[in-house]
Amino acid sequence: MRREPRRYMGKEGTRYEVGTEKDLLRIWEKVDVQPIRLRVFIVQPGLSVAGVSREQLELLAVTESYLVDTFAVPLEIIGSD
Repeated sequence: MRREPRRYMGKEGTRYEVGTEKDLLRIWEKVDVQPIRLRVFIVQPGLSVAGVSREQLELLAVTESYLVDTFAVPLEIIGSD
């Protein structure tokens, strides 16, 4: 917001494609009020749950651990039966 407005060829322009600075400030105020819940899904229809390899499980486990430890975001994996 500190870069707003920007000048282009001597005319004032705006960086907002939709809305105004007032709209952005209203959203910013709600950030502390509205909880944000994120989840990551990996969808691999070709991945057989019964036939998954040890290497694949290790990779998915490391990925899940990173997401949970770093961002507190759960990982869900969807494969075929």
